[in-house]
Amino acid sequence: MEASYSETTSGVEVNVAPALVLDQTNSNLGYFFYKYNIKIKNNSPHTHRIVSRHWIVRDGTGHEEEVIGEGL
Repeated sequence: MEASYSETTSGVEVNVAPALVLDQTNSNLGYFFYKYNIKIKNNSPHTHRIVSRHWIVRDGTGHEEEVIGEGL
């Protein structure tokens, strides 16, 4: 079972569940392909709009990559 991660800011809960995609992974070459299921839930009484995204993706070795872009 893969780990999942959750963070809540200003009443907005973001859950991320990474999953290894076996048919696109080649461990012999050190290539691992993951997909991410991201759920966003507004638990606050306020309306929010996603206008941008900024994800930091960290692999098992600690290497980080940033994903920055427009909202969803």
